[in-house]
Formats: sequence, C-alpha cells, structure tokens
Amino acid sequence: MIIEGRLPLRGESGKGMFYLLHGNDEFTCREQLKQLRQQGNFDYNQDTYYGGEVDLMTLTSTCNTIPFLAEQRLVILEGLPKRRRGEEASSVTAESKETPAKSGKAKKSKKGSKNRSESRAGFEKGLVEYIPRLPETTVLIVLVDEELTSSSPLLKVAVEHGKVMQCTLPKGAALETWIGKRAAGLGVKITRRAPIVGAGAGGTHI
Repeated sequence: MIIEGRLPLRGESGKGMFYLLHGNDEFTCREQLKQLRQQGNFDYNQDTYYGGEVDLMTLTSTCNTIPFLAEQRLVILEGLPKRRRGEEASSVTAESKETPAKSGKAKKSKKGSKNRSESRAGFEKGLVEYIPRLPETTVLIVLVDEELTSSSPLLKVAVEHGKVMQCTLPKGAALETWIGKRAAGLGVKITRRAPIVGAGAGGTHI
C-alpha cells in the first residue's frame, strides 16, 4: 500500500529517522523507497549498501558521517545478510560484534567491505542496538524483501523508534485488482485474463 503525501524525514528531537520497508511486494516497497528519495534534499549525501556485502561498522560509520552542504544524509540498506544453516528468523546470538561508536569516517565504496564472519543474527542485533542512537542528520532506510514476524527485533525497534511500511502482495481477486491498478499507473492496457496469467507467474516485477 502506497502512503500518499509527504512522509517525515526527521525523528523525535535529537534523533534521526528510521524506515523499515518489508514484505513480499517488492514493487510497492520500491515505490515507497523512490518516494522517500524524492522528498529530501540529499544531493550527494546518498549511500546505498547491500546486505551480505557490507559490515555493520561500515554502515554505522556512514550514518554517523556529517552530510556535506546539506541538512541530512540518506543511507539505504537493501536486504540483510543471508541466514546461516540452522539460524532462525528471529534468533539473536551472542556472536555479534559490539556496536560501533558514534563517530567514524564512511568508506566511499557503495558495497562496503565483505565480512563473511558476521551472521545475520549478529548483524541484526548490532543494527537494532544502534538505531536508537541514529544521528538527527541521518535518514536510514532498511528494505527487506520478506515479511518479518512480530517477534523480529528489527521490526520491534522500528515500531518504537521509526516507521514501518509493510508491503504484502494480495491474493486471489485482490491480486488481479492490484496488477490492474499497477498496469494502469504505467499506462499499460491489459485484457481481463492478463492479470491472472501474470499472477500465476509468481512475480511482482511489472
């Protein structure tokens, strides 16, 4: 579901803004992400990282970097590290590294350094502990292409310290309507049977 109107880019007094976009409707999630990108005057202060390719230190160091000639910096994390075999969705282990300090210089690489020793549970735990200390000059957006459960620590911290946008693909007749609206928005005309065929393909890329 697309939220109309401007979305807040600042958190509570003295805190940055955190957005968690999650769900199996990747198309809608990316529409929300595009909307958030366009709202702020971030100029050159935009950094995008990918889960599994960036370590927590690089991510938080970028968030802690003062924006250049702008009020805010936009940091986007697309995806989370893959779970290791036997690692549960909501597990949080003690093997995570200590959360980095607030100060630090960001690396210029968009992908960051690869840290194969950092588990998903450890990465999430460190990120959850960091988010309440997000600088007011930073907007952090985490995009997860799966629906997080209510027991997810990341979802819980987003509810308490940020905004949650759940993008879930509808089913049955609602899915046909969803595809029709998206097609109309793109200026594409489809037959009555076409949405059903598209839905059967099992994808959200339109």
